[in-house]
Amino acid sequence: MYSEQIDVDQVNREGVDVHLIIKSPKAAISLVDAKVWFEVDGALIKMGEADYRRINHVDAEVLKRMINYVKVISKE
Repeated sequence: MYSEQIDVDQVNREGVDVHLIIKSPKAAISLVDAKVWFEVDGALIKMGEADYRRINHVDAEVLKRMINYVKVISKE
């Protein structure tokens, strides 16, 4: 998966779609702690405090399949 680093100003920080945490089963530590916002043309991923990345539509669809993502629509 290729990602492009982007400026923080381009990110709407509300409404995170997925909080992805990957831990090491042996060391009991977090290897990845990322927040993901899915968009029409891809996804934004926050990897660290100021490390925001963008992936394209194809890679976002692969990620959705990997985590069995289903969008929940609220009835407000």
